[in-house]
Amino acid sequence: MALVDFTEIPKANTGEGDQDTFELFARDFFKNLGFQIESGPNRGADGGKDLVIVEPLSGIISERVVRWLVSCKHYAHSGNSVRVKDEIGITDRVAKFQCDGFIAFYSTLPSGGLASTFKGLEDSFSIEVYDNAKIEELLVTEGRLRFVLQRYLPISYKNITQSYTWEKFFSALTTLITGNRSIQQRLIDAFVHSLALLRIDDLPNGLREEFIELEEALTSVEPIGDEGRIHATVRAMDDDTASEYALKIFSLYDRYRVNLIDDLRR
Repeated sequence: MALVDFTEIPKANTGEGDQDTFELFARDFFKNLGFQIESGPNRGADGGKDLVIVEPLSGIISERVVRWLVSCKHYAHSGNSVRVKDEIGITDRVAKFQCDGFIAFYSTLPSGGLASTFKGLEDSFSIEVYDNAKIEELLVTEGRLRFVLQRYLPISYKNITQSYTWEKFFSALTTLITGNRSIQQRLIDAFVHSLALLRIDDLPNGLREEFIELEEALTSVEPIGDEGRIHATVRAMDDDTASEYALKIFSLYDRYRVNLIDDLRR
């Protein structure tokens, strides 16, 4: 079952003032994934491109960039696939804008014919397809895209964040990676304000035993006075030990994320 309803984004080319929203969504989507926006959406004839984005790549010896031509097609309201006639002259467009590859960014799917066209072009330049399922998967599982989801798809965002477990895991990770407090304090806050609020039944079966072990390890020291067990336990840890437990939380989240993706694909 789909978690993201792309019809929340207004139809393209309606002339009602919000017809560029899907292209703006694509721009912010790629920007938050770490791409640089070289050319963004604009009104009027676009010459066959909606966006030109740049992907910086770093190697051991050298660095380079890959320039991508992005074509946005928002057919979610009709449910139609994107057909060959909707993507005319891909090779010429990629050459015209001096790009290294082509990204299809669709709120539905490419038709079988268009998928075959993409396959035939793969020997000439890179082709990447971001269809509705791939976009949804990244919106749901990539923390960097949380605010993009919230801004452009607020109803879907609300429905997703009502998944209590996902919200608490995401909140814990945000706490662990932000701020300038010690790793011990961030670990305490992540547990007290997020993970400790989960019930064991909120977790998939495959994660329950590991979560119980984590909880027991983080509350193993008897407190003194009004200090809680989590505070007493974590404050006694050195940085390396606290970091190891933070990594265990990341591992649990990653496995929960995989479980969530599997549910989306069923």
